[in-house]
Amino acid sequence: MKVCAPVAPIACLALGVWLAGCGQQAPQVGETQSPIFGGTPDTSHSAVMALIDQLSSTTATACTGTTVSLVGASGIFLTAGHCVVANDGMGHVTTPLKLADPNNLFVVPGPNWQQSVQAGLYYGVAQVAVHPQYDGSVNSPFDVALVRFLGALPATPVIPALDAANDKLAVGSTIDVVGFGKTDTNAMNSTRFEVNRVIQSITANQFLYDQTDMKGACQGDSGGPALVDTPAGTRVAGVTSFGDPDCTKVGASVRVSPVYASFIQAFVSAAPRALSCNDCALASVGPGNACVTQATACATQATACGKFLGCADACTSSSCVANCRAANKTGAAAFDSVVSCQCGGTCQAVCANSPSCGGSGGSGGTVTGTGGAGPSTGVAGSTGTATCADLPPSTPACDACVQGSCCAQAAACANDTTCAACYIQASSQVCRFNAALTALSQCLASCAGSPCATGTAGSSGGGTTGTVGGTGAGGTTGQAGGKSGCNVAPSPSAGGGLLTLLALAFAVARPRARRR
Repeated sequence: MKVCAPVAPIACLALGVWLAGCGQQAPQVGETQSPIFGGTPDTSHSAVMALIDQLSSTTATACTGTTVSLVGASGIFLTAGHCVVANDGMGHVTTPLKLADPNNLFVVPGPNWQQSVQAGLYYGVAQVAVHPQYDGSVNSPFDVALVRFLGALPATPVIPALDAANDKLAVGSTIDVVGFGKTDTNAMNSTRFEVNRVIQSITANQFLYDQTDMKGACQGDSGGPALVDTPAGTRVAGVTSFGDPDCTKVGASVRVSPVYASFIQAFVSAAPRALSCNDCALASVGPGNACVTQATACATQATACGKFLGCADACTSSSCVANCRAANKTGAAAFDSVVSCQCGGTCQAVCANSPSCGGSGGSGGTVTGTGGAGPSTGVAGSTGTATCADLPPSTPACDACVQGSCCAQAAACANDTTCAACYIQASSQVCRFNAALTALSQCLASCAGSPCATGTAGSSGGGTTGTVGGTGAGGTTGQAGGKSGCNVAPSPSAGGGLLTLLALAFAVARPRARRR
């Protein structure tokens, strides 16, 4: 049956921001007492990785899985169905089935996943699919699932799934069971182990192997592969599914070949070849990717960046965030370097029109006028010059506020593409942490009657209205138009920012639940 057991205390995984309350201890549910013997550390099957489901700030589950294919920057990760659906806290799948939120899932590489998490090295997840015939029952012959993680590279290790043409499994066949489950000496194990088993019985969809010699799979090994050697190389022949609670009698795996064409290959074929801006941003902080160095500087709560994020995420006002920045300038700068890397590096092209990176489909803040007085329809990516009074909504009262009190802050905001975009539409968590936006918002709020409350940006010609950095009178290109010498047009070289789907880890001691 599927049960839970404690897992080693690891970092608190969060997507985008620190999860408050990570220090609480989760209950150790469903723990078994019998030790499991056998197995040796596995350093060769790097395609086998851990799957962590961050259920809340205090609880998570740990499983195993295998990268079976690559599609561009996406890795296709094969695991067990029960590892990616909701359970009752005792390891029993609840029905109707509810898929795990991809935002809470992390694929962790390395021979010891706890060490990898503490180093900030893991992949975010974009997509989850469970086999359509999986019903949540303990011995379901369709207990398989696929996870598409982001940040895969051409050199990312892969062990392909076994197809029907090469499936020669039979009673007596030797398999190599691999996983991160508990061992005979360490119920908190996070190291990858392997053990050879012999198939004892087999059906069209499953096979079982004997564990009465105290060797085999246990809690935490769910979703892990049963590997076989074929003339074409090593293949994933089975997915660890269930066994007896003490892991001392039998282990069972779901066969891969019956679902190879209809489920696995169909999922691979449907995977996007090009990433969206959000997916690219998450991929960029994956192990070996362009922004991972900057991201690891925010990997734990003990870092300056981690302390800044912990402070800022607890805020409910822009003044609070400003205080966090002032109190931890080093941490804020480290955070800014991550989002700047994401917008200005690998993801620059795909995120060109993202509000979080300073675009808007018609860049709010870097626009060329097409006619008419005041703010005009934006043309994505072009630049112009405007004045303080062109800040939305450009009413006389707002103009007076900006001209008289906030011209410097408005110029600083317009020269920060993230601030300019967030002023129009605060569409992501990064807006909360942007220093220029905080300063401008505070200044504008100090004007009597708050005359510069953000208006609604229109759209036309494929772009949103160019409210920040609009044109001068008559709709001429914004080179010298306007009503004063306070230039709020962003510089083309101004750094962008994107926190959307930035994966951060914070080291907090607490147990985690394992699934099998």
